[in-house]
Amino acid sequence: MPTLSVSCGLSYRLKGSVATLPIEFIIDTGAAVSLLRSDIWAKAAKLDSKFKLEEGTGQKLVGVSGIPLS
Repeated sequence: MPTLSVSCGLSYRLKGSVATLPIEFIIDTGAAVSLLRSDIWAKAAKLDSKFKLEEGTGQKLVGVSGIPLS
């Protein structure tokens, strides 16, 4: 059974997997989207053909200040 842990900074973390890759998820209950690091995505795509980006689905990320994150 998955275990939910709470860090000193009050972030919720859950250990799980993506395409058999062990991942520690940070739970954000107010998030509108979920992000996955590009290196994890690339590894997952090699393990499972369901992991693919459709044309035009890439999004530019912007921080709270409005400055692009990429």
